[in-house]
Amino acid sequence: MSKKWIAAVVLSWGVAGLLFAAEPEWNAANIKACDRACLVAIMDGYMAAIYKHDPKAVPALAADVRMTENTGHMDVGEGMLWRSKVEPTSFHLYVVDPVSGQVALQARVKVQGRDTLIAIRLKVDRGQIQEIEQLWAGNINAAPIPLLTMPRATLTTDLPVSQRDSREVLLRAANSYFDALEGDDGKIAAFADDCVR
Repeated sequence: MSKKWIAAVVLSWGVAGLLFAAEPEWNAANIKACDRACLVAIMDGYMAAIYKHDPKAVPALAADVRMTENTGHMDVGEGMLWRSKVEPTSFHLYVVDPVSGQVALQARVKVQGRDTLIAIRLKVDRGQIQEIEQLWAGNINAAPIPLLTMPRATLTTDLPVSQRDSREVLLRAANSYFDALEGDDGKIAAFADDCVR
C-alpha cells in the first residue's frame, strides 16, 4: 500500500468521524409531536402550494415521498390538481389523526372554474410528508352545491371528551361503510339517521 492511499483512508475516517460526531445525541425531550394544529398547518401549506402552482412551496418532503392522484403514481408537481387553476371555496373539512400522523382534507374547489370535489391525505413523520394521496371528481351536478357550501356544524365542532367513542369504535364505524358497499346494504354501515350522502 502506498503512503498516499493510507493517508487518504485515514483522512476519510477522520472526516467521517467529524460528521458523526456533529450529530446530536438522542434525547426524547427533543421529539416534538405533530398535534392537530401542526398537521392542519402542513395540509394548509400543501394546498397553498397547489393554489400557487409552486411545488417548491410544499412543506418538507421525505426523500422517499410517494404521491398518487386518482390512484396513479406521480411526482409532486404533476397531475391535474397541480397543472390546473385550482381555487378554494368555503367548503372544506379536515380529518386529523395525530396518533397515526395523518391529515386529510375533503373540499369543494373550483378547477378551471368548475366545481370539483377533492380528498387529499398526507402522512407525516418527524415533520416530513411521506405520503400524498389525491382524489378528485369533476362534473359535479349543481343540485348538491347548497349542501357543499358550508360544512354542517356537527362535522366541524369537537365533541366533549365525555361524549367521544373510543378509537376502536371509530375505526369499526369507518370500516362499516366499506362493508356496506361490498354487501350492497346500507343497514350494515354506521349511518346517522340524518346522514346525507
